[in-house]
Amino acid sequence: MKLINIIISCLNEERRLIPTLEAYVEFLSQNKTKLSGFDIKLYIVNDGSIDHTAEVAKEFIQKHSLSAEVFTYKKNRGKGFGIKYGMLTSRDADLYYMADSDLSSPWETLIKLIESISESDYAIAIGSRYLKTSDTDNTLVRKLFSRISWFLTFFILGLNYNDTQCGYKLFTRSALSVFKYQTINRWGFDFEILYIARLLGLKIKEVGVKWKADSDSRVQSGDYIRTFKELLKVKLTKYESLDDNDLFSREFLWYFFIGIAGIFVDFAVSAIFKEIMRIDALWANLAGMHAGIINNFIWNRELNFKQKDKLLMRFISFYTVGLFGIALGSFIVYILHSMVGYNFYTVKIFSTVIVSLIQFFLNKAVSFRKI
Repeated sequence: MKLINIIISCLNEERRLIPTLEAYVEFLSQNKTKLSGFDIKLYIVNDGSIDHTAEVAKEFIQKHSLSAEVFTYKKNRGKGFGIKYGMLTSRDADLYYMADSDLSSPWETLIKLIESISESDYAIAIGSRYLKTSDTDNTLVRKLFSRISWFLTFFILGLNYNDTQCGYKLFTRSALSVFKYQTINRWGFDFEILYIARLLGLKIKEVGVKWKADSDSRVQSGDYIRTFKELLKVKLTKYESLDDNDLFSREFLWYFFIGIAGIFVDFAVSAIFKEIMRIDALWANLAGMHAGIINNFIWNRELNFKQKDKLLMRFISFYTVGLFGIALGSFIVYILHSMVGYNFYTVKIFSTVIVSLIQFFLNKAVSFRKI
């Protein structure tokens, strides 16, 4: 049985919360068959409310014997913080669903999002109000602001989703890490977590949903200005606190492309020494690999690992790894070309691939480790 955590962040919602919870009870009752393989628990995060939100929620939970829990903290931190707190504080689960307290989209959206990723490799499913399959009832002004928001998030962050701000999103366990690196506590957190997800290489599925605007919306005109500032903040944030395991694929890609540049340098120098200067293949190979090492250190330091302190120590370490690579590469060339007789450039390609893989792991662990 799969575990699902539902997270709702609430601020002064003692009036709107009851209808949402009543609809939730009805939803569970009417969809027992579809939900039979799931253990669902609801988490209500009381984001510093000054009314009776927490009391109302606890009373309703007790009355209906719901599998639910209320998290409370005194100071209002913002919806983004509330969702993050709920996601990271709730029990370990297979799926994590964030929803709005005003029930702008019905509870059946959860099933729709589950179905969209149940038989795929998507890590996140996001509700969208602006797909052809969407069924929305929204004001012209909000549609206008939403389209402006789409343009800005696409232009500034490169997020090509029709709707980043819809409050209904489903995350697999593998995608939960995006919340560890979330820095935005208010309205801008939606596009931030999607931006982080893209940095981590997580696949995202956009799903059209049914949605109706709440007449008692808490979004004010000043929030759009604040959200724009948060958009710029996300763009300028380097997210250097990302865990090494999360960054592995991105670092390896950078290392790979820098390595390709290094290979061109290596081959060019090798070819000059061997074909133009008529120097023995082993010495030509040696000169080329030295040139490649220097090229790769400069670009990995500046663009990839970005560890710009301890320059001399890091270069010595990188160069030592490079010397090991030279020795290994030269040994492979000597055995396969000089002794066995394979084509020099074929052997060169083979040895370069093997040496590059070994050097990546050594340089990541030693030369560019955080000190």
